[in-house]
Amino acid sequence: MPALVVFNRRWRIGSDDLVVPSFVEFVVRLAWLVVISIVFSLHRDAFDCAGGPLLHVFYIGTLTLISIHEVLLMIIMYISLQGTIIDTRPRHHMPKMVYTKALLHLPEVAWICMGTYWAFDDSVDCDVDVTNTVKVLVVTVWVCLFLELVGLIVVFDPFGGNSHVVSNPSTPRDLEEGDTETVMHQAGSRFKKMWQMRCKYLCCCCVGCDEHSQNAFSDVGQLFAEFFSEEVDLTPTDIAAGFILLKEEQDSRPKTLRSIAQRSQPTSTSTSIPPQVPEGGATSQRLENNGIKPWMNIQALAHYMKFAQAAYGWPLFMFGHLVTGPCRLYKECRYSDKYLRVREPIHVRWERWKENVDAFFAQNPNERCCTCPSPPEHIRNDNFCACHTAAILKTSQVDYEDIVFISLHNKIYEIPFFVALDHKGQSVVVAIRGTLSLRDVMTDLTAECDTIEIDGVSGALGHKGMIQAACYVKRKLERDRILDIAFHRGQGYKLVITGHSLGAGAAAILSILLKPQYPDLMCYAYSPPGGLLCQSTAKFTEDFVCSVVLNEDIVPRLGIVTMEKLKVKVLKIIKDCNKPKHKIMTGACTNVICAVTRDNSDDGSTTSLLSSSSRDSPRYDSIVTHFQESLQSAIVNSGQSRVTNQRLWPPGKIFYIEEADKSSSWCGTPSYLPHWAEMEDFSDIIVSPSMIMDHMPDAVSKALDILAERNQMPS
Repeated sequence: MPALVVFNRRWRIGSDDLVVPSFVEFVVRLAWLVVISIVFSLHRDAFDCAGGPLLHVFYIGTLTLISIHEVLLMIIMYISLQGTIIDTRPRHHMPKMVYTKALLHLPEVAWICMGTYWAFDDSVDCDVDVTNTVKVLVVTVWVCLFLELVGLIVVFDPFGGNSHVVSNPSTPRDLEEGDTETVMHQAGSRFKKMWQMRCKYLCCCCVGCDEHSQNAFSDVGQLFAEFFSEEVDLTPTDIAAGFILLKEEQDSRPKTLRSIAQRSQPTSTSTSIPPQVPEGGATSQRLENNGIKPWMNIQALAHYMKFAQAAYGWPLFMFGHLVTGPCRLYKECRYSDKYLRVREPIHVRWERWKENVDAFFAQNPNERCCTCPSPPEHIRNDNFCACHTAAILKTSQVDYEDIVFISLHNKIYEIPFFVALDHKGQSVVVAIRGTLSLRDVMTDLTAECDTIEIDGVSGALGHKGMIQAACYVKRKLERDRILDIAFHRGQGYKLVITGHSLGAGAAAILSILLKPQYPDLMCYAYSPPGGLLCQSTAKFTEDFVCSVVLNEDIVPRLGIVTMEKLKVKVLKIIKDCNKPKHKIMTGACTNVICAVTRDNSDDGSTTSLLSSSSRDSPRYDSIVTHFQESLQSAIVNSGQSRVTNQRLWPPGKIFYIEEADKSSSWCGTPSYLPHWAEMEDFSDIIVSPSMIMDHMPDAVSKALDILAERNQMPS
């Protein structure tokens, strides 16, 4: 901080971010220097040929340029190591070094062009080994220059040429109030359009656009523009350092959720409980008095997690079985009559498939390609081998005859799901897939509030994208009369709706929409989004929705308001910490690689490491003043966000799984403690290396299986 300004524009990199790039380039150029010096000494007598004098000049010039680059890179590394995140005064010469290095590229490119001309000129009759060596050299240099160009593109700021109007501390601040509002409004509009275009190019180029795309791009663009257009002159590495410091601060405090801080240890019995069978005794009565339903037991939670996993199809199955996955799916994937579940040897089915193909071409002689057998009506949009269907059968452990409907159709606001009969739990299961495509990501990011029509609940609000997804599934179920068919085949069964992540959010909202028709339905929401339902609606779902949250999972804590709070915390901790950024990053890497817990009692997080001369310098004062103004602006905006943006919460009763001993997970079976938590326990984001992995469906399933094996429930 602030971002590096060269060539009259702002870049997404700071003057203290050049340590690693300069070191890598230093090592590469040092290797060049050694190799070229050896080659030059070995072929000193090979210059007596046509083009030999030019080759000699090329070698001398290349060695000279590389040596100058090495010296300059050492200077850049030294300067980049000085100062702190806020104090850039010791690095004020960095732009000059960058300009010098850019100028050095001009003769280097000219020299490489000369070497390329010499190496690939047919008139050169020098030794073949010498010619090949020069060819390898120039090709390698061109590749490295291309990689440098890619690096420039990565750190290029599209608004770097005009963002200094609102972010540079040296910008005059004597604009009239109306002019300031106009500038900020124009900047906000530019940011919104920029994010809209990014979303459009990313999604449309990769997966195509549909009728919902434009509205989604507009909503997502507005969301990102409001969150990232803050007047804070920070680079991505500054934010990463802030997250590392915030994690250290959070590690120094107890992480036990407030609502379970003083609760007793969980109970454990050896009796196996089938899904949906209520527990007996005083514990069960006490849980019912607290609103915990009998079907909210660990056996049922572990059982229906398999259906939520199955909804992801073959990608998640292959991820969980990297080596044996193809063999496991081989027996389930169809050839021509797999959907009929004919149990015949593969060679018999193969012969019949060839007979069918020959008969087809006999009746249609003009056809020139093999027409794949059409899947049955109740399976939509699966591939030829029915890999998704095979994975669903393997993961959920249901028979093919129990599959009522599978839809793999996927667009923005339209997500895949399947319906199956679960004879073990005597239920009809609707399993909705979580995020697995860019279209799903757009549905996730359409995070503004929308209304939900609920009898008896006024002002019910929820996540717009997931409301749209739930409405799509509901329309599909009603139009094709899928549930009527399922309940006709499963007389007396109950309705269970389940899903993970995006699927959990859509499942919870779908259960709200179907509650009037199916009063006894149950919903198991695994790792649901935190920004899903308003407080009154989340309370309404406690009777029929059970959510599962694993450890430090970020998604159940994620929302617009919590993100604003996180941003303020990061800005505050960056302001209070005066450690050099390279020490913060090095310490974090050491912790990850060596699993070392550092003592933060004297790490400089809250103690100034700046000399009095640095703190008294006018430039430092201007940076700190600007940063304090930016921090205050972020705090004000965060407060406004809490007023303008409805606070959303995860749904239903929350079954929270805490990892008791993280050290045991590296060398054996991890130990988990289950608790019943409150929605308020997830009002802050926990920065942790496992906050993403704890959200993965296989991690949630593993934790539930361990608890189910021990029949471990909260007391």
